[in-house]
Amino acid sequence: MRNFLSKYIDTKKLITGLVQATIIGLFVLLWNHLEQLKNFFWPVITYSIKVPVLPTIIVLIITQYFIHKGLLKFQIRFGKKKSITIEKWTIKTNKSTPQWTEYKEIGLTNGLLTSAKCNIELKSDYLRFGFKLLQKNANTFGTGGILTNENNGLFHIGKAKTDDKIFMTSYKNGVQDGTGIFCGNYQNNNPIKLEIKIDKINNLEFFVNGKKYYNTIIKTEYRERLVLMAWGDGNEYEMITNDIEVTTKE
Repeated sequence: MRNFLSKYIDTKKLITGLVQATIIGLFVLLWNHLEQLKNFFWPVITYSIKVPVLPTIIVLIITQYFIHKGLLKFQIRFGKKKSITIEKWTIKTNKSTPQWTEYKEIGLTNGLLTSAKCNIELKSDYLRFGFKLLQKNANTFGTGGILTNENNGLFHIGKAKTDDKIFMTSYKNGVQDGTGIFCGNYQNNNPIKLEIKIDKINNLEFFVNGKKYYNTIIKTEYRERLVLMAWGDGNEYEMITNDIEVTTKE
């Protein structure tokens, strides 16, 4: 009998569902017996809460069972957070890719991106580095370049060889979102600290050296993949990216 039950029923999940349903059922039972309190405190809703107790418990038990078996998708989730760290990534010019791009994809498994940060030590005068967020099945590169018109966002900083001004630029689905944003001057030998944060309503914030310079609402699909990118556009470059930390939530 036990083997039969374990084959067709996840008893642990079923017990969890039964406990939850029983608690809710007891609350409903108590609620329906406190008629005087209901009439005193909530006379407006008195007639809307005449819930038959036994049918309610049965429906809750069945619903919870199907939820735990994965046959019903609706449920309140408290997503698990996951942190991914990479201590050091040395980046040099890669002439075999479009725009001489060196890149590293961070495996997010089935989670959605919630944040990414790193520190950049420049070893050359030219800088292009950023975070590319993509839909799971989107192409990393387009025709001859890093911009693509599928669901993706590219958020990056850049510095020319001739000065120390750092600018932030953003693209959505291959189209530039506004103009470049000045983010201060590069200080020799000081690492550049980059960070993006994404909240539960898909509001993305972009930080340079601890200061927020940009925010935008993105599509949920953007959060399915993350690729770190550096490129040269025909210029040689070199940098060391330290303390890469990425967080996701299911």
